[in-house]
Parts: sequence; C-alpha cells; structure tokens
Amino acid sequence: MQEAYIAIGTKFLLNGRAFQIVESPEKDIFLCEDLGFKHVKERFTRENILFHWQYGNLQFDVKGKNTKGEIIKSYEVNDIDALKEEEKKRAYFRYECIEPLIELEAKSLDKYIRARVDQLKEKHHHDAPSRASLYRWLKYYKDSAGDLRSLVSNYNACGPTTSTLEEEVYHIIVEKINMFTKREKYTARDIHDFVIVEVNNRNMSRDEKLKLPCEQTVRRFIKRLDGYEMEKQRNGVQKARAKHKQTNLQEKPTFPLQRVEIDHTKSDLFVVDEERRLPLGRANLTTVLDVCTVYPLGYYFGFEPASYTADMHALTHAMFPKSYVKEIYPKIKNEWLAYGKPQTLVMDQGKDFTSKHMKDALFQLGITPMYCPGRSPWYKGSVERFFRTINTQFLHKIKGTTFSNILDKADYDPEKNAVITLKKLQELFHVWLIDYYTQLPRKNRLSPAMAWQEAYETMPAPALPSKAMDWKIPLMKLGNGTIQLYGIQNNFLVYQDPILMRIRKELSLKGVNSINYKYDPTNLGSIYVFDEWESNSYVEIKCTYQMYAKGLNEYTHKLIRKMIKEKGEKVSKISLAETKVYIQSLIDDEINLTKRERIQMQRVKGEGTNKLFNEETGDTHEFNEDLESLKEDLNLYRQTTFESDSQNDEEIVALQPKLLREEGLFFKNNTEDELWGTF
Repeated sequence: MQEAYIAIGTKFLLNGRAFQIVESPEKDIFLCEDLGFKHVKERFTRENILFHWQYGNLQFDVKGKNTKGEIIKSYEVNDIDALKEEEKKRAYFRYECIEPLIELEAKSLDKYIRARVDQLKEKHHHDAPSRASLYRWLKYYKDSAGDLRSLVSNYNACGPTTSTLEEEVYHIIVEKINMFTKREKYTARDIHDFVIVEVNNRNMSRDEKLKLPCEQTVRRFIKRLDGYEMEKQRNGVQKARAKHKQTNLQEKPTFPLQRVEIDHTKSDLFVVDEERRLPLGRANLTTVLDVCTVYPLGYYFGFEPASYTADMHALTHAMFPKSYVKEIYPKIKNEWLAYGKPQTLVMDQGKDFTSKHMKDALFQLGITPMYCPGRSPWYKGSVERFFRTINTQFLHKIKGTTFSNILDKADYDPEKNAVITLKKLQELFHVWLIDYYTQLPRKNRLSPAMAWQEAYETMPAPALPSKAMDWKIPLMKLGNGTIQLYGIQNNFLVYQDPILMRIRKELSLKGVNSINYKYDPTNLGSIYVFDEWESNSYVEIKCTYQMYAKGLNEYTHKLIRKMIKEKGEKVSKISLAETKVYIQSLIDDEINLTKRERIQMQRVKGEGTNKLFNEETGDTHEFNEDLESLKEDLNLYRQTTFESDSQNDEEIVALQPKLLREEGLFFKNNTEDELWGTF
C-alpha cells in the first residue's frame, strides 16, 4: 500500500483544496502552496495535518498505475477485496511472479528476469508470463512504492470508451424500445426485429447505408430502462412493487516499526464492577510493541479473549496517532509518540493470528507476518519481557493483584482485596506507560521516548496512507452476500438502504448479484458496502432492527440466538428482544452470578479499551441503551395479543400492525414467519 511522508514536495487535498508542501521554516511547521491559486501559501503544523488526515478531511497524493485525478491523484480501487475474485487472483499472481525480484539491487536485471521466467514456466506452464510482462509489472509496483493496487489488471477497461453506434440508429432503437413497456409483452427479439426493419427501410433511400445493430445491443438498451417503471407498464403496479420495490426495514531491527511484536496475556490483577464493586476477574491484555525502541505502539485491555476482535482493537490503537491522550487525561505530562504501520509483525501460532481475517488484513496493509515456531516464546522475547515489566512494575503494586508467582501470593486474597475498576485501570496504565515507562532509561540504552525521538530526527516521521479508511477497512471483518429486495443479510440480521437497489441494478448489468462488504464485529448496527459507481468508496448500510443491533457485538448476538435455540423457539424479532432483556436482567443481578458468569456478562457488554479509544463516540453505545423502551414495547405487544377482554378483536387487529410498524417489526404483505424463516 502506497504511503506518504509529511515533507517538502508532498501534495494533499484538504476539504477540496489542493496543497503542496514547499517549505519547512522550522521543525513540524510547513508552508503549503495552494495549487489553485499561484503564490498563495498557508501555514500548517504537523499536528494540524495529522488531525485532518485522521478525521478523513485530508487525502495525500499517490503515484503509479490505476490512479485518477488531475492534480491530486487517488487509486481507482480503494480496497482489493472490493474486486471480483478473478481480478484479485490475477493481482496476487502478478505479485507472486515479481516478489523475488523486488529487493534485488543489480546493474542489470535481465539474467534474473530470464531465470524467473524459466521458474514460472516449470510451475505454471502455459500461464507463465513473458519477460516483458515481468519488467512491466515490476515497474508498476516500484513506481507506486510497493502498492498492490498497481498490479490490478485493466482488462475490464479495454475496448472503446464511447458508443460506436450511429446516432440515427440510436434514435431508432430508443423509439422502438418503447414498445417493450406495453402490455402486449413484446420480447427483446421482437424489438430487435422492428429495429432491423426500420433501419433497412431507411437504407433503401440512402447511399451511405446504416449499420444494422445486433440483438445484444438492443438487449443492453432494455437493461438500462428503469426496472420498476418498465414492470409497472407491462404487468401493473402490484407486480412491479413485488419485484423491484424494497421491503421496509530474529534480527535486531535498526529502525522503528521494522519489527513489531504482538501477544496476549491475562493480567495479574482482579478488577471490579463499576456500580456494585463486585470482583469480575482478570482482564485480558493484548500488546503491540516496537522492538527497536521498546516503545509500546498500542494495546487492548478488556474481557474479549484471545481472538481476532482483540487483535483488531490492539492494531487499530497501535497504528493511529494517540491524539485522545491530552483530551481524556489532561494531567499526563508527556505525549504518546509511537504510531505507524509495522513493517513486520511477529506472532505466535495462535488461532487468531493464523486466521483468514488476520492474514488478509496484513496482506492488504502490506505488513509481513512472521510466525514463531510452536512453544518458542523467546522468538518474541521483547513483548514477553514487556508483559513481565507491566506485572512487576505496575500491576503488582495495585490492590487485587494475583502476583505471577504463587509463592509471592502467600495468604493474600486478590479477590477480597480487589478495588480497581477497568476504567480506572486504563487511566493508571496510561499515566504509568507515558510518564514513567517510556521516560525511564535502560541499562546502556536510551529511554523508549528518547530512542523514538532520536530515530526520527534523521528520518521522516511514520508514513500515513492517503486516507484514514485505508487502514480501518482492512482491519474489519470481510463478508459476502447477495443483495435481495429486503437488503443484505449478515449474521442473520438484515441491512438495508436505498442505495443497495441502485448497486443491485448495476451488478445485474454485469450479470452478478454477489457483493463483498466489511463489518465491525463489535457493532452489528452497520455494514460497509463498496460503491464503485458513484462515490467510489464504502457506504454505511444500517441494520433494519437498530434497537437490537446498534452497539451489539457478535458474541452477544450468537449467545442470544443460542439461548433461543435451546428453548426450542423460532427466532423472531420478538424472541430476540425478549432474550436481550433477559440477558440484561442477568447483568443487573450480577451479585448472584459466579465469577466466570460475571466475566461473560462483561464480554456481553463489550467492556474494553476500544470504547475509550473510539474516535466516533456516536458509534459507542451501552448495552442497555433504550432497554427500558424495548421492555415497554414488548409489554404493550403482549397486552394487545393476550388481553382481549379489555379490547374487542377489531381494536387489537388495528393496534398490533401500528405498534409493530413503529418498531420496524411489521411489514405489509409479509408474515413474521416469512421474514424470519431464514433463522
């Protein structure tokens, strides 16, 4: 993935205005020329640029193949996963072919290219590329600074970009195609015959003959017609609505980020509940550490076990600038300096690290994965040592510690002495990490903060992608589905937006209906679909049942469905809501739960550092938000269903659809069983 440095010569687009850095009068101060107005300069600080980039207002210029734009260029493809599987495989194949040649430093590459061609012929036979292809692909890749998107084929863009159809023939087709919308139900072949006859009649009186269009040309014109309007004219409003309308709803690194290690551990500290001060257990800690400077890049504290979700939170925190620190913790004296994309990520062979989600994310981000041999923690000794430092210098000094050694524990009861909440633990950890650990010099070594600062005095600050979403999107989970009339189904929840029907129509012109999408496993309220036809970016598609899905994590949703299945009930919106209310009652009654059950309830609520670090605070919701309203609606539904002695049958029949429509539970012309039969 191509990256940009904040330095002289760098171009960027800020709120629609193009700038180029032309001067740096002092450190972290830049004079930028407005490229739309010659000789007009504006002053920016590094902090200003990072702020606008992180919040999506600023986009850096990129170079290489498959880019668009006049002054500030951007890639035509934002995410490789948005491509068809065939196009993705073609790009991966090209990368595989040139990978051994990328790092070569030689005066002439010809002998290496020839040798590589011979290797590929043995492996791929007739599919092996030529020498010219390898030279071309290698140039594309290097010109784009190692961005995989430069290897995407332009095969689908081949051919004429404008219509070769003669204007007079075009108007004949438009005139005759109106017959296709009549009740007589002419076929595409019939329309083609009418066009051929008309063109032939006109050719009889012309010296320069018009070219007869083929049947496929007429069919393409028909496909461009508005599906709903055409169906309405041919078969009536009811059939048109049913068919087209939506239903409602271990070499020592020499520079920072060269080698980064990540691992999980269970912290040596009992935490307590915010409200009742009940012991919850030991929170899980996922840490990302830069080996060169021993500076922590990021972490995740919470009750999510070792999983891709925990990895996602830790890596997101690690890679992005920590601009929240001064705002949330104003008493902290120093800054959390470390951020950026690792070059190599060292991991053990845990299921979460070897999962498809992790491998795909690292490939998209251009991070090289390095897996340690089984049962060999010394291959990532830096992060293991950092865990010990956290325990001995920080956690073991807090009431409620379990100690690492049972002999140190003696008769100390950590559960009885636990006093600290997860929220307070976050604050103390930030203070210890930023103002103590990173400032403390090591034996014969600089402090992590000094080492980080010194390294970037002689090299550019960590590079950033063109847009913040170029880092966020690969870290999300990838899903695939078809766009139905009711929307897209993910995790047995329905996601709907008017834009889907337009995308569905565009896909149908290509003869496909399957589409990739991204989703955040900690918030099932939305998915993200790539719109390549208008915005050329991901658009948010919300769940039709927001009261249930908003802020809900994948673990809780699966737990709810499991509980309903064990009861032998059919999954419906009512049963989902009732089970969610029941789980909340268990959370409210935590005093009667076992320690293991309390930890499970914290995972249900999604407690962890991801809530603290979420920059889009509007997307972070407590588990019990709107729960009282949900309870009232359920009670009202039960009353309208069972208390028929207080109302006559006609009133009940009238009231139930009204209530259910208001809560998004009722759909005209559809029974609940039909809508939720997919469960």
